[in-house]
Amino acid sequence: MARSLRHASHEPEGKVETSDAKITAHSDATGYWQQLASGGEATDYRIDYVIGSGNHASGYLLDVAGHLFQSPIAYYKTRQAYDLAPGYEGLSRPDFTRPISEACLFCHSGTALKIPGTSNQYRSPPFAAESIACDRCHGSAEKHLTDPRADTIINPVKLPLAARDSICEQCHLLGVGRVLNPEKKFSDFRPGERLENVFTTYVNVSPPRVDAGKFKVISHVEQLARSVCARASKGKLWCGRATICTTHGSEDFAF
Repeated sequence: MARSLRHASHEPEGKVETSDAKITAHSDATGYWQQLASGGEATDYRIDYVIGSGNHASGYLLDVAGHLFQSPIAYYKTRQAYDLAPGYEGLSRPDFTRPISEACLFCHSGTALKIPGTSNQYRSPPFAAESIACDRCHGSAEKHLTDPRADTIINPVKLPLAARDSICEQCHLLGVGRVLNPEKKFSDFRPGERLENVFTTYVNVSPPRVDAGKFKVISHVEQLARSVCARASKGKLWCGRATICTTHGSEDFAF
């Protein structure tokens, strides 16, 4: 499983400038820092965590008195440069005050220890497990470790279709909003059940497919759902079976 969250160490140096601010990233013997210079003042922020696998981009989190916040810049590997992080585009004076909720960490860390009733306060340390582990897709490994057989661990391919797809959709169905069921939290989801037992993800209605060359899907799950091959397979083609469709052209493919 790809490491999606780690402690910050010696990260790339660089800077991002807007019309009203400059953010400079640098590492030294005390850690990794980002400095915000704006309005004639400069403030240094020690970055505690790097979020993302780093294959495409890396985001940054800082811990302020047990509260987690997001840095307004991200490092983009393809460009080998920093730029504003998603959601900060167009801001002339970005800041370090965006709280990191459980919904964000659910898909970018193993087990986050959020304090109930708060928006972004966590225990110390804030993570029981930093990396996403096997249990996210295969359920608890306790029984399997004592009795290591195929029948003592969840194999997604053997689940009913809705439960099987829910394992991937818990993180890869982005949507425009997620609403928890009453008395539920995101970490209550367990492989083997339907995602809707815990929360519902709402997506925009897709426009009619007039020009496939101009249509851009917003998540892997939606792209798969629109694939001619996946629809024709009646559920046999799914996220866990990476397949390139050659029958209907390169525009129809699944991850």
